[in-house]
Amino acid sequence: MEKDGWEQAKQASGSVWKQIKRGGESAADAAQRAMHIQRLKAQMRKLRSQRRKTIYAIGEQVYALHARGKVRNLDVLDNCQSIDEFMQQVAQLQEQIDSIRAQARQARADAQELTDDSFLTDEAAKEEEAAEDEPADTDDADLDEAPDAEVEADEPEGDPSESDDTEDD
Repeated sequence: MEKDGWEQAKQASGSVWKQIKRGGESAADAAQRAMHIQRLKAQMRKLRSQRRKTIYAIGEQVYALHARGKVRNLDVLDNCQSIDEFMQQVAQLQEQIDSIRAQARQARADAQELTDDSFLTDEAAKEEEAAEDEPADTDDADLDEAPDAEVEADEPEGDPSESDDTEDD
């Protein structure tokens, strides 16, 4: 009986292994399919982008022909006239932007305009420098004499070893 159990276990594990192997192969196949689909979608996006660029280029060429008066198809002519109207509106909006900017520049210039601009002249600068160079309210006689009272007042009184900074703990 032990041999039968062992044989059954071998068969079961072989069956499980085959299942795992098939599952792994199917997962790899699914990943490969998904990758192939992604490549095809990327090619489609590239082709659509090229199509849009080509249509845009055709539109520019047709509009250039319209500017020279060579477009006769009514549908195309209507679209070209719509573009003309859009461009007129853009020009009007740009004029409004320019006007707003000019007003702002003028307002800044008015705000910076000075009422007293005397400090900008050379004379005022010279006067200010001369005032800085003059000594402050001192007489020449006062410079020769050193006041002894002031020197003595700066010296500390008493024994320097007796200071308030030391405290007994």
